[in-house]
Amino acid sequence: MANFAAAHGERISHFHLNDTRRARDEHLPFGSGTIDFAAIFDALGDWTGTLSLEVFTLDFEYVATSKERLDALL
Repeated sequence: MANFAAAHGERISHFHLNDTRRARDEHLPFGSGTIDFAAIFDALGDWTGTLSLEVFTLDFEYVATSKERLDALL
């Protein structure tokens, strides 16, 4: 994904961020899975756009934790 972001970052205006441990949409809290978001963001350089956290849960603490982790990474 980082290679794709580096090659096409100028064409990307929005990301839906959902973490996973498997090859399927688990929509885990951000930073709880195996996706290397740091590498993706690094590959984008000075990218400007919008981000949406996608977390499937009824526990709003998971959403808050996801935002805290995203903020720390950015």
